[in-house]
Amino acid sequence: MKAVEGSGGAAKVTPERIERLELENAELRKRLETARARTRQVLDRVRFLRQQHEAAAP
Repeated sequence: MKAVEGSGGAAKVTPERIERLELENAELRKRLETARARTRQVLDRVRFLRQQHEAAAP
């Protein structure tokens, strides 16, 4: 935080801004975890379909 305060053109660090950024960070982490879960589901489905395809191949 000191680096942000010390830089000339940086936005002013206020408790309100910190709170807003923390809330935004929490929301982004939630969205990222949701995306990870969906990605895992897609990968699991692709693996299943690939196995089914390989099992059906003569």
